[in-house]
Amino acid sequence: LGTEVAALCRVDPAGLSSFDLLEAMAEWERLISRAQARQLEVLAEFARRRPGPYAPDEPSRRVSEFAGDEIAARLRLTRRAADIRLALAVDLADRLPATRQAFLDGHINLVKARAMAEHTAGLADAPARCAVEERVLRRAASQTVSEMRRGLLRAVTAVDPAATTKRHAKAEAGRFLDMH
Repeated sequence: LGTEVAALCRVDPAGLSSFDLLEAMAEWERLISRAQARQLEVLAEFARRRPGPYAPDEPSRRVSEFAGDEIAARLRLTRRAADIRLALAVDLADRLPATRQAFLDGHINLVKARAMAEHTAGLADAPARCAVEERVLRRAASQTVSEMRRGLLRAVTAVDPAATTKRHAKAEAGRFLDMH
């Protein structure tokens, strides 16, 4: 990343054509994505070094409940923001290898990586997740986030219709109306 960043930093935007300005924007976007992916790699490694205690009532807790506090303090984030980043980092490292690689390569951005994690959260079966990744990542680099999300919905439904039904029921249960 260092040489690419240095090269882009030497470019004077005033001397670029409109086309070249768009290309420079796109290259910065790829570099930002790659840097964010590398940061999530570091977060995932940090999580591995902070294993959660064995708790029979929380078998899914793989990371110490205090890891988010450490990250929040160092990065000046809220605890919630740190927990969200940490969860995504662990998801990419443990559950979504193809998405992780596409993110590291700069083919997708943070929002797209997060969309993949959210839409595949209900897929416990690794081959099903891989099938969704394979189907969606083929076109993800050339799609908007909305287009990718629509593709994710179709792909998840194709590999596991029950997961879509379950996700819909969960969303419906979370709806409420609050009148003041």
